[in-house]
Amino acid sequence: MIQIDSFKSANDLIKEFKKEFQEVSEGSIKGIFSGFEKLDDLTSGFQPDDLIIIAGRPSIGKSSFVLSMIRNIAFDFGKSVALFSPEMSSKQIIERLICFETGLSLSKLRRGSLQKHEWELFSVKSKKIEQASIYVDDSYNLTIQSLSELARIYVREKGVNIIMIDNIHQLMSVNQGKGNITREQELSEITRGLKSLAKELHIPIVAVSQLSREVENRSSKRPILSDLRGSGTIEEIADIVSFIYRPEYYNIEEWDDDEQMPTFGQGDLMIAKNRHGDLKNIRFKFTQNIGKFDNLQEYSDLYPKMNHEDNPFITKNLPSANEAFGSNLNDDDDDSDVPF
Repeated sequence: MIQIDSFKSANDLIKEFKKEFQEVSEGSIKGIFSGFEKLDDLTSGFQPDDLIIIAGRPSIGKSSFVLSMIRNIAFDFGKSVALFSPEMSSKQIIERLICFETGLSLSKLRRGSLQKHEWELFSVKSKKIEQASIYVDDSYNLTIQSLSELARIYVREKGVNIIMIDNIHQLMSVNQGKGNITREQELSEITRGLKSLAKELHIPIVAVSQLSREVENRSSKRPILSDLRGSGTIEEIADIVSFIYRPEYYNIEEWDDDEQMPTFGQGDLMIAKNRHGDLKNIRFKFTQNIGKFDNLQEYSDLYPKMNHEDNPFITKNLPSANEAFGSNLNDDDDDSDVPF
């Protein structure tokens, strides 16, 4: 017998909206802030029920961006985060978080070659990480079904507010290897499963996705939606689709905009689909040696490689004091550095 319990009347929906609108107007924000100001302005925080895709080519910074968000969400906003990471081990993840907090490079941490003040810094910052509500599952060969079961437990027992997955292409469907099921069909099943899970748990889910090699064959290396690897369903189902783009990855030294500023230590998050708002490219600071993304807002971030000769605010080729005022100014052997 057909049930109609899943239907809601317009009256009920308006009441729910008014209640949420009232809560928002009183300062109760339902979105999960990423800690990246321009991104949060665009999304009002990642919203419940949403599936957010962050895609990019290998080694472009996808995992770094996700871990930077996890750091911000857990440390700065006190939210609880669950990360499913079939790709990186839990040890590698905690190493990255330590690098973020201490500013120490990963190679220095792994060698253990820390000076006394660095050990003290490590001791203080590691306690902060210990207190964060971050849960990591690095199980390999994880199916969408087992991930969903674990996610329900994390939300129910740990109060998890947002789930991150790195990455969607490492997950398996229950039909993998059966009959004529293609990988594209499996990815379609996985994507639909994640969107369904987000709606069931009423939390946002962020998933990393890979891109096809097509982007490497174009003169412009900026990704487009058709570059999403393996399934058009990702583009169709996701609420937000974004791409990580770092020109340095391609040895491109200037940005492809009107300003053509240096690309050193910077990256773009390209919002290519946004079911709830505008499309936009958001620029970030990227610290290579610790693999961390930050807000880009300081002058020193915008011009990190500018030296004295390149600085437009320093006037060049001015005459010396002797040339300007005459050499007899210092004939009295005055040792003062001031000529007057």
